Amino acid sequence: MDSGRQTRGLTGSWDSFWDCLDVQMVSLYTRGRLRTIHQFWQRCYVEDLWACMGTRASEASYLELGAGRGTTSMYLTSNGCDVTMLDLSSAGFEVAKANFAAERLKLPALVQADARHTDLPSESFDCVFSIGLLEHFEDPGPVLAEAARLLRPGGLHFAVIIPDRSDEIRRFAYTFFRPWSLAWALMPDSLKRLIKPPRRSSDYAGRELMRTAYRRADYVKMLDGLDITEARCVPYNPYHSVYNTPFLETYLTIPAYRFHRSIKRIWAAHPLLATWPSLASCDLLTFRKGYGRSRE
Repeated sequence: MDSGRQTRGLTGSWDSFWDCLDVQMVSLYTRGRLRTIHQFWQRCYVEDLWACMGTRASEASYLELGAGRGTTSMYLTSNGCDVTMLDLSSAGFEVAKANFAAERLKLPALVQADARHTDLPSESFDCVFSIGLLEHFEDPGPVLAEAARLLRPGGLHFAVIIPDRSDEIRRFAYTFFRPWSLAWALMPDSLKRLIKPPRRSSDYAGRELMRTAYRRADYVKMLDGLDITEARCVPYNPYHSVYNTPFLETYLTIPAYRFHRSIKRIWAAHPLLATWPSLASCDLLTFRKGYGRSRE
């Protein structure tokens, strides 16, 4: 498939996704109490990003690739940061505009472009980040090369990668919060399929989007030849969704996860959501731009 056709296909898929988004998923930003696991995840991601930026966080310029609804950019903007949002989908930007307006936040600069070739000037940003973007590219290499080009020397790349993962990673959380689910976990797969057939991708309106399954080492390998340092891809986010009701998330799982994270702050370095591979729902790819000759 040529790049033009692939870009048009991605645009259509993402427009469909944003047009069909469930109401509760439209905005995940909150100034107040965290009420859903998705809000909790987003708050955690931005806190890790902020910590990784260090003392420069409040003065840095940020570019969000695949910005979509703009949740992370909303948190950064609320802290007075200089933010640019880039997305291929105009429908995603319409969601973002509504979200920023609802919270009375200044709308960042919006750039509608392909993350693989943004046409933005080289070395324009102190931080280039994405939340759930790289897994949607058959070849994420060009996106990573473009991110490296856009970073200023010493700048941070921060990418949360959310591939498809087996439900086995939830077993520990289910054992702790839903011990009765052990019976389901021990049931033969053939019997599970009779009781609850696997859902098809077409069951998700607007969500027929590719998710790749690269290993963490594969992402680091893709960075070979780029002017970068401190590249690493680590298992990320052990805090799994357990219940289907906001009430139980608000009053049970989120308080438990927040307590665990507060304890972790005492002995663990950022990113605090780094975890064991067997528990990770995501991967986190980070690197810094080197100080070599600029690549145009």
